[in-house]
Amino acid sequence: MSNHHRFSHLPKLLVVCAVLVAGRAALADVPDAVSYPNAWMNITPGANASRVEFSWATKSSDLTAFTYGQLDDILSTAPITENLPVPQVQIVKLLPGQDLASVSFDGNPVARTFQGVTLKSYVTQSGTTSAAGWYQNKVTVSGLERSSVYAYRVGYGTTWSSPYAFRTADPRAFTLIAVGDPQIGANTGGIHEPPAQVGNVLPYDIATWKSSVTAMTGAIPDAAFVLSLGDQIDNTSSQAGADAQYDGYFSPLELLGIPVATVDGNHDYGLGQYYGYHYNLPNQSLQYGATQYGNDGDYWFRYGSALFLMLNSNTLSASTHDVFLHKAIAANRDASWRIVCFHHALFSIADHGFDTDILFRRTAYSAIFDKHHIDVVLAGHDHSFTRSFQLEGGVPVSKEKMRTEKDGTVTVRDPEGTLYMTLNSGSGSKFYDLNSAYIDPVTGVVTYPVFVANFWQGYLPSFSRVAIDDDSFSIVTYALGGSTSPIDSYRIVKRGW
Repeated sequence: MSNHHRFSHLPKLLVVCAVLVAGRAALADVPDAVSYPNAWMNITPGANASRVEFSWATKSSDLTAFTYGQLDDILSTAPITENLPVPQVQIVKLLPGQDLASVSFDGNPVARTFQGVTLKSYVTQSGTTSAAGWYQNKVTVSGLERSSVYAYRVGYGTTWSSPYAFRTADPRAFTLIAVGDPQIGANTGGIHEPPAQVGNVLPYDIATWKSSVTAMTGAIPDAAFVLSLGDQIDNTSSQAGADAQYDGYFSPLELLGIPVATVDGNHDYGLGQYYGYHYNLPNQSLQYGATQYGNDGDYWFRYGSALFLMLNSNTLSASTHDVFLHKAIAANRDASWRIVCFHHALFSIADHGFDTDILFRRTAYSAIFDKHHIDVVLAGHDHSFTRSFQLEGGVPVSKEKMRTEKDGTVTVRDPEGTLYMTLNSGSGSKFYDLNSAYIDPVTGVVTYPVFVANFWQGYLPSFSRVAIDDDSFSIVTYALGGSTSPIDSYRIVKRGW
């Protein structure tokens, strides 16, 4: 099936997606959960395709209800012991045609239980760090088989959440969904702000994010995971404001059934270490890429032939990321694809294109990406879509190897350099126009810089479908609510056509 016709099957695919979430209640039934609709339950890809990472929040005003466990308080000089439960995740592999209603965990010999750790969360507001009032639960699940569906529940002892389900993909050839800034709580303002968003920003953003996630996961029901390229939320100054936006970001039920790999955006970073308590990230460095808060370092994971290198670009220094890349790549020499993800796009041309910090990263980061032979860089931040040419030293290369297929896909064979993608908002909360520096004030003629191969701003939510196998990487980007034809389609082929 051509990538260009996926949306024509959207209603049918939404039914497939609904099977995984049918009958699910919000996570308010998780014991002692924070008093939000879903306790911020989320799954992240694990270190490899056989693992996933769980994180969820709990809160209790009566710690005597907890009778066992240890809390590692990262702000203390040594671990301290409190009466907290050991968080657990139980899984059962579903048989073909089996539904959640028939799953039993108690006394089931094929049910597997995984234990994790509980961390006390902290937040920094106006330069002051204090306890955030809830606990993060982190559990790693391993030994997963490819192309399977697993029922799961989270909790401890005899107190458990409702059952949910997630599926695994075949890492030998897989697809994923990539989105730029959901940024729940943001708004565009001006003439391009939707009338329904005016004076109603948070409810509007939540509603559009929910509908976007439903459409994305419905159009690509076999996606192995989602990449969210930073600024999951907007608020940078208030825990109460951020909590309401995290409610919205985690609210789509589909996200209970698919792993999401996030990176730390400048808005996520606004409350210091608070971002890090919402996710359970594999292979995370406590040193490289980390800020003074320590829980936001770079991390990596492997899926099939692709190595995903997830950087915290709030740490401006390129040298710390350089060391991280060296170590991660050395541990994955056999990876066919090296894919870097972070928030601050280097080669974008909207509002942030001439920011001093962006120009610094453009030079410093691209040099280390050239050094480590990075294939693809995925980023957000500039709330618009840009695809670069293959770039080396910031200059287009391998243009002579490009050709346009009959379906409009641009294909390049065995190219030099790195592809840089800037993805627009996945929720549609906020958009930026093309920077006026590229528009003649008299004639209105647009002249793009030499590194730009394609630019789009349609003031609509968008997402990209990425497909990867040993020999090819393709990224096809669609707008939601507009034409079913792709905005852009690009493919890199190694080892010939």
